[in-house]
Amino acid sequence: MNKKNLILIIVLLVLIGVAFIYNGPFKSWQKTAGQDKNWLAGYDISKITKLEIKSSGKVTTLEKQGDNYKISGTKNFFTDKTVASDIEKILRDAQKDNLQIASKNKDRKKDFATDDSGVAVKLFFGDKVQTDFVAGKMTPDYSSAYISRDSLDRTYLIPTNLSAIFSRQDWFDHTMFSADKATIKKIRFQYPSREFTIEKQANGEDWKGTLPQAFAVNKDKVAPILDIMASLQADSIPDQDFSKTGLDKSSVIVQATGDGVDNTLMIGNDNGKSLYYAKIGKNDNIYLLTKKQHDDLVKRVEDLK
Repeated sequence: MNKKNLILIIVLLVLIGVAFIYNGPFKSWQKTAGQDKNWLAGYDISKITKLEIKSSGKVTTLEKQGDNYKISGTKNFFTDKTVASDIEKILRDAQKDNLQIASKNKDRKKDFATDDSGVAVKLFFGDKVQTDFVAGKMTPDYSSAYISRDSLDRTYLIPTNLSAIFSRQDWFDHTMFSADKATIKKIRFQYPSREFTIEKQANGEDWKGTLPQAFAVNKDKVAPILDIMASLQADSIPDQDFSKTGLDKSSVIVQATGDGVDNTLMIGNDNGKSLYYAKIGKNDNIYLLTKKQHDDLVKRVEDLK
């Protein structure tokens, strides 16, 4: 082999080596440059026993029960089941993400709301805090968020919007009733000075008054009542103090029954802000209904004809 060919072979080997380094280790380094280890990864999200969420100085603790989270400190209030599943899905998504360094400066955490102005979240496995993070501002396209930890100076960009799910102020499920209104066959109305009952007729569409005597009923006037008694959402959740609600001597009781449904609603006092205290027959949770919801259920026989 002459000297010229040897030089060409050496040059070729050098070029091959450079190409390998560029497309292998260098590209891998490029891809991970500006990234740090994701401290949320490596945990089994299904083993969460509770979440502690601190926002605007208020701490909410969610205790895992089955496939839902009970709101700590309440008798029987839970989050909406879709919220519970969304929490776990977004945490699993976050575990797969790369953390891009947005800032190494502790003083800049306030710019990203990853300081005390953010939402501090702790994940418990048993009674032990397994991991934590502070969810800060969302990116302008709402697809990502900034996160950090109290113990870190750095702020990271994570391509999962943790802020959207954890920055909510109301964790209560407002659902009072959730049923198919077509299954309701009878509605009983009870007030201090009167009581009457209406029942669905055999054709499955028309309604008729049956107690205290027979009377005609306009099915269109029953429709908004059916909507409420099948799928009722509270306006808000008040302090759970029975003393001011009037629910111990409810002036309005409406009961809807039928195929697999038995929904009883009790309405008490006005709270002074045109909202009415209410509860359902299955538990002692106190809710607030709007004036329209109240008025749609306070009826006389004449109102349904």
